[in-house]
Amino acid sequence: MSEVNKPENQQFDLKCPFDPDQYKIKIDAVAAPTGSFPWAIIQVYLGNQLYRSDWEASDEYIRLAPKSANFSPQIEKINESGEFSIWQPTQEDMMACDWKFNCMLSFDLTSGTSKFNHGQDWGYISDRGGWVSGSESPFGTLNIISNKTEIADILAFYWSTYDWLHLIVSSKESHEKVAGLLTKNVYVTVDNTIYNLSASALLSGDDTNDTYTVAYSNNDSRKLGEILKQTNKTKAFCINWR
Repeated sequence: MSEVNKPENQQFDLKCPFDPDQYKIKIDAVAAPTGSFPWAIIQVYLGNQLYRSDWEASDEYIRLAPKSANFSPQIEKINESGEFSIWQPTQEDMMACDWKFNCMLSFDLTSGTSKFNHGQDWGYISDRGGWVSGSESPFGTLNIISNKTEIADILAFYWSTYDWLHLIVSSKESHEKVAGLLTKNVYVTVDNTIYNLSASALLSGDDTNDTYTVAYSNNDSRKLGEILKQTNKTKAFCINWR
């Protein structure tokens, strides 16, 4: 493409200047810049929900509606009332670079590790709540970025030496809401990849101690375990329950 015809050299104002060469195949992957419209559409096709920055206040987002008896697959936009309509992107939508994952719960986690009497854990365990085992010490750091759930705090998110991924949360809100949420199918997005952990029963959780524990053990949870074993690295996690 000539320099004259590149989008950033046109007269209109771009909020997200880019070089089309960024989108060419590099090794085995298509390089769609994170936050761009092509990246957003790819993520929607993969099953994620996306929104633009100025939609956040109204809780609007787009999603892929699967094929049904009456409709072909289509991208829908959901408004603050939960009503959906077929989405038609505007020119501004297509040139924007402010697309983000719509997460029920998102956080940055810097993975740590600690050994105890009979094994080792990786990820994050808080010093709040006494969740360490035996000679184990708290490890890792976790910073909640956004939270649209009744969950108040994440006390632990770690991969155990026994091949289980544990999530321990606290909440002072409705026990039924939190218990119902945690037992749904859960999807975790890290590095633009979705991991389906499936549904799990509560290992513990009641309205007396305000804490709830779930654990997962399938192929995708093991893949997440390998990510959590990358100690001292910070990753952004996006969690959705469906």
